[in-house]
Amino acid sequence: MTATGFDLLPMGGVTLTVDDKIIDLSDSVTFKGVMLSGILDLLVAVGYTNASWTLKCDLTSHNVSKLLSLMEEHGYRHFRCDNSANLQKAPITDLSSVCVKRAIDRFPKQGTKRPWRLYQNYFVDFFVIYKVWFHQKLRNKVH
Repeated sequence: MTATGFDLLPMGGVTLTVDDKIIDLSDSVTFKGVMLSGILDLLVAVGYTNASWTLKCDLTSHNVSKLLSLMEEHGYRHFRCDNSANLQKAPITDLSSVCVKRAIDRFPKQGTKRPWRLYQNYFVDFFVIYKVWFHQKLRNKVH
């Protein structure tokens, strides 16, 4: 802890590497709050900042279950989502505390439109996860 507050670390400060290359999480974008773009086989839980964190994590677990079922059904062994080059990006959260502002550049981003945007709204997320097919926007499936 610093004198001015917490020092927030994405993924608790864990360094991710792929083929000995360090992954910069700030280059990635959330996909439905479950995946990070460009990172193979990684799932995350990005909860709500304006409601129960576990409320969103429950929806996330359902989304993960749908993904795993889809993979099994089609015989996929890996998954990855890639954002388009022209995707407009925004900070992952709009929280305005000093410790968040100080660390926000280290965290993954979100897009400005679905499925890359985190709406912080249970009813919107419920509709997207339960009513919209998960694989409609999933790109670059790796078999």
